[in-house]
Amino acid sequence: METRSNHRVRFKTFELDLSSRELRRNSVRLKLQGQPVEVLAMLLERPGEVVTRDEMRRRLWPEDAFVDFEHSLNSAVRRLREALGDNAEDPRFVETLPRLGYRFIAPVQAAADGAAKTPSSQNGQGVLAAPDATVKSQAETPQPTHSEETPNPHPKRRHAILAACCACILLLGAVWFVYYRWRVNIPAPPVQRALTRLTSDDGLQTGATWSPDGRYIAYASDHGGKFDIWVQQINGGDPIQITKGPGQNWQPDWSPDGQYIAYRSEEGDGGIYITPALGGVGQQRKIASFGFYPHWSPDGSRILVQSNVNKFSPETSNGQIRNRCQAKMQLSGFFAKPFQLLLFEPSLILC
Repeated sequence: METRSNHRVRFKTFELDLSSRELRRNSVRLKLQGQPVEVLAMLLERPGEVVTRDEMRRRLWPEDAFVDFEHSLNSAVRRLREALGDNAEDPRFVETLPRLGYRFIAPVQAAADGAAKTPSSQNGQGVLAAPDATVKSQAETPQPTHSEETPNPHPKRRHAILAACCACILLLGAVWFVYYRWRVNIPAPPVQRALTRLTSDDGLQTGATWSPDGRYIAYASDHGGKFDIWVQQINGGDPIQITKGPGQNWQPDWSPDGQYIAYRSEEGDGGIYITPALGGVGQQRKIASFGFYPHWSPDGSRILVQSNVNKFSPETSNGQIRNRCQAKMQLSGFFAKPFQLLLFEPSLILC
C-alpha cells in the first residue's frame, strides 16, 4: 500500500503533495489552488510526456460544462508559470507545444525513495533514474541562480514602468514651471482704451468730476463768455447750466449722495458755494467767503477747502449748512494742483 509520502513529488526547490494539492517552495506553502494546481498535477504524473489540451479539458471540466475552454486553460497555465517563476519563451518547467498541449521538462523526484523521474525521449515515457544517476545529473546540470528562481519577474518590469512614469511627470512639471515663469515675465500688452467725447461746447471745459452714481459729470465751461458750472448726462442729451450770474463759477465737486455740488465762485468777494445738482434759481448757498477746490468728506457732513492760511470744515446739521471754524493751521507745504497732498503743522487754535 502506498504511503502518504509517496504522494509528494519534488522538482528543483518545489514540492507538490498530490493528495492535498499543496505546492511548497523551500517548505513554504504557495497560494496556488484550483485549475493551475490540477494542471501541474497532471504534468507531474507524466513528466517528459505531452499532455494534450483535450486531455486537460476532460480532466478539468465535465462534458456538459459550458465554458470558454481555451481562455480558461491559458489562464490556468499562465498562473501556474507565475507561481513557478517560469517563462513561456524560455521554459524551465512547463513547455508549450503549440496547438497540441504541454510537457513538464524539469527532473522530478519522488519524496519517499529519492528516485527521480527525468524526461526521456524513448517512446515519450518518463524513466525512473537511480539516485546516483540523479546526483550525477544534478551535479552536471548548472544550478539556477537566485535570479532564475525569482517567482515572478513581472515586479521588476512594473518597477521600471513606474520609474519611467515618475520621470515623465517630473519632466512635464519642469516644462510647465519654465513655461509659467516665462509667461509671468512677459510684460502685459498696453490696454487700448477708446476715448469718448462727452461735451461739444465752444470754448474751454475744465474741472470735470463724476457724480457718485456715474451717470453725470459736472464741469466748468466758458462758452457763454464766463465760467459757469454745467452738468452733462453720460448717455447723451443737452448739458444743464447750474450756475448763473456775473461772477466766474468753477472747481465743482459732487456731494457723496449726489444731491449737491460744491464749487468756487468769484462773484463779489468770492467764496465756496453749494447748489442742487440739477440747479435751481436762488438755490445757491454760500458757505465760506474763502477757499478753493472744495472737496466733500465721505459722510457729506464737511467740505475740505484749500486756503493759504486756514483749513475750514463747514459742517451740516439737519440739512442746514453752517460755517464752523474747526482749526487754524500753519501751512508748511503748498498745493501744486487741486487735491494734491498737503503738508501741515497744526497749531490747533480753536475759533
